[in-house]
Amino acid sequence: MSTESENVFRQSFRNWNDRSNRTTTSSTSNRPVLSEWTDYFKTGANDLYNRLPSSVQDIGATNNNVQEPSWYNLSRLERLIGFGCCLGASVLCFVLCFFMLPVLALRPRKFGLLWTGGSVLFVVSFGVLQGPYNYVRHLLSRDRILFTGVFFSSVFLTIYSACILKSSILTIFTSIIEILAVLYYTLSYFPFGATTLTFFTSYVVGYVGGLIGGVIF
Repeated sequence: MSTESENVFRQSFRNWNDRSNRTTTSSTSNRPVLSEWTDYFKTGANDLYNRLPSSVQDIGATNNNVQEPSWYNLSRLERLIGFGCCLGASVLCFVLCFFMLPVLALRPRKFGLLWTGGSVLFVVSFGVLQGPYNYVRHLLSRDRILFTGVFFSSVFLTIYSACILKSSILTIFTSIIEILAVLYYTLSYFPFGATTLTFFTSYVVGYVGGLIGGVIF
């Protein structure tokens, strides 16, 4: 009788344990979609933060710490404030450029200069966050040297075309190059962003080249 009671107890416990496991599995499988999307965005945000050029480890192939100049003895809070101010001023320049689009044909040189100011402030903001010496090394690293050359060349040519040559066509052309350089720089910190942009650019260039070749020949 005792053995039978023990077997009944064991069977009851086994059934209760099976029901608990099924309940846990069901609650996990019926997880709200919003919660899954929240976890996805949190993971993406953390990955993006780790990719930003805010530490010495992101510079080139070396991890050696670089001593910043004596005049740049800023705390992390002060760097964040400077970064926010430069980034805010950059966004303001871009917003003003957006409102200038209706009169772009009348004032292309002013648009180019304003956009150049916003682009330079955007790039400089990361230098304020990271420090001048470290950021220069970052820009001159193997992965960033192409962007650095294209971006600063387009900035110089935009200013030269707008202020010296006073050519609206050249100003617009160099501003477009500048826009693409900044876009590439921004997307390069997102997973597969630079690869996607490179593929899209190659596709557009190939399509336009084929179209022009078909018209000419």
